[in-house]
Amino acid sequence: MPWHRGRGGCTPVNIASGNTYRGVNALALWVEAQVQGFGSHLWGTYRQWAEKGAIVRKGQKASYVVFYKQVEVAADDEGENDSKTRAFARATPVFKMPTR
Repeated sequence: MPWHRGRGGCTPVNIASGNTYRGVNALALWVEAQVQGFGSHLWGTYRQWAEKGAIVRKGQKASYVVFYKQVEVAADDEGENDSKTRAFARATPVFKMPTR
């Protein structure tokens, strides 16, 4: 039961916002941290780490998180006047600073 060992059981947190990742993102990042043996629970995009003064190492592999956003779609020309909202998913690469 690896979730009982070390600090790997901490909920993944975004370095810039301080918000915890939720849903499948939390699970995916938690598993990645366990597999790689990372001791910290902070994750961020390349730009977020650069803003904090950290450098993502050349060749470091990213993990991906998925963000969903509601987008409004204009009505089509077939007689529908109402606009509709649709969920739009986007995968974003995030990096972990290895602190073993």
